Amino acid sequence: MIGRLLDLAALVAVLGFVALSAPEAEAQQVSQTHRRLLMVGAYGAGYGLDAGDDADRARAAGGGGRLLVNLAPFSGPGNNLLDNAVLGFFLAGGSGDDFSVLHSGAELDLHFVHNPIGGFLDPFVSIGAGRFRIRRDAASGAEIDREDAGFALSPGFGVRIPLRGLFELRADAQDVIVFGSTLQGGTGERTTHNPAVSAGVQLRF
Repeated sequence: MIGRLLDLAALVAVLGFVALSAPEAEAQQVSQTHRRLLMVGAYGAGYGLDAGDDADRARAAGGGGRLLVNLAPFSGPGNNLLDNAVLGFFLAGGSGDDFSVLHSGAELDLHFVHNPIGGFLDPFVSIGAGRFRIRRDAASGAEIDREDAGFALSPGFGVRIPLRGLFELRADAQDVIVFGSTLQGGTGERTTHNPAVSAGVQLRF
């Protein structure tokens, strides 16, 4: 998984360099059109899963997709929270040693600034809610004991980097908090914290 995450980081760095090398006039044009009404994206993701007491975290890598809706056009007159808010819907999956994960739900991104800093850097905080499922291969001694699914909150932060044209980069770091987990054969339900990182490309419409 570490190799895949390094590949993702290298991709973000290369494309980010392309964005930073854009002339000032083009950067200004990007800053005026960076948040369209609809955006779709694909990304690679990595998870560090809580596998129970006295157990190392189980690593999973995979990818997913997002559909995002800019809420600014629906904010009404005057300044309010929706001016810099984006609503998203996501579906992501991944696998580790003899187990798989599936994460789906909705998220709300709140941006710090109206236009990207310097015309290219658009940071945000986010909160997501949905369902997180882990399924192991029953025929193996996997790190995850059995199928486990529960309601999940995923607070985090990230950054978007608009590129020339309709494309942009996006990177996120989140803590996927799963409620009602019964991993590792525990007799009672518990709450687990599962850090996740992702990076990918989005298309603005």
